[in-house]
Amino acid sequence: MSDKNKKSESSLKLWIIAGLIFAAVLLIFGGFTWVMIENFGSGKVDLGSWANAGAAYGMLAALFTGLAFAGLIVTILLQREDLSLQREELKETRKVLDLQREELKNQSETMKKQQFENSFFNLINQLQLKFNNLIYIDDQDKKYYKSEALNECGLNTYSFMRKSLASTLIYEANAKYDYIDPTESVINQMIDNFMDDSKNKDILEYLDYIIFLLKFIDSESIGDKSTYLDFLKVQITQSSLKLIFYRSLCGQVGKNREAIIATGALRWLNLKSIVEPHRPYYEALINSQPIPWRDHKLKEQPL
Repeated sequence: MSDKNKKSESSLKLWIIAGLIFAAVLLIFGGFTWVMIENFGSGKVDLGSWANAGAAYGMLAALFTGLAFAGLIVTILLQREDLSLQREELKETRKVLDLQREELKNQSETMKKQQFENSFFNLINQLQLKFNNLIYIDDQDKKYYKSEALNECGLNTYSFMRKSLASTLIYEANAKYDYIDPTESVINQMIDNFMDDSKNKDILEYLDYIIFLLKFIDSESIGDKSTYLDFLKVQITQSSLKLIFYRSLCGQVGKNREAIIATGALRWLNLKSIVEPHRPYYEALINSQPIPWRDHKLKEQPL
């Protein structure tokens, strides 16, 4: 039996007791009055008897006063029972409201997740479409498509860096000046040339779309994001990640670099694909640390 039913039975018992007390009072008062009327009607009542009767009514008044007080106590108990029942009902109501609130929250989270997934997979489809349409034309007008376009574009971009560093080393080694490692300026120049070259337009749009997807995932509050990141990971080639790494290194992705680092996308890059002198830059970047550009000086060389 529930607490609510038990309290209902307790309230019913109190009402029955109160009713019995009220009935007993009526019977006592009625019986006493009837006796007095009978005595008065028979002429047996003198002034002394009336005095005794008045005293008896005084005692009866005291009895009624006590009974009235008892009735007050019963009323208070009944009210307390009612208040207790109301409190229980309020608790039950709160429980129902909490359950409804939790249900609405779950429904809202489910809808939000569904909306995110719809947008996410639409973006993935667009990314795949851009990948399928990738074209790169080299200096000899040879065309490359899809993964080959990314590979060839990367090779052409990094060849500029190697040539620039090599020519700088030769020049500085034969000059009467101390040599400061030009890696930072060369990488910045390399990425500037890469972004300014009209041949790289499709590839730039493709890379920007990857970065946009990473930012989209990072900005959403959907709980565990690893499933979506893993799904995106298999869509991206190592050549794409390498180009994104160098763009992030020189700050060409702006505030999006935070999303790239936060999602861990650069950790998908095979470290062996990065030349060894640049690996400390990679480690610093994925750990959100300042880039340790080298500033080692060579000894002064003769002309």
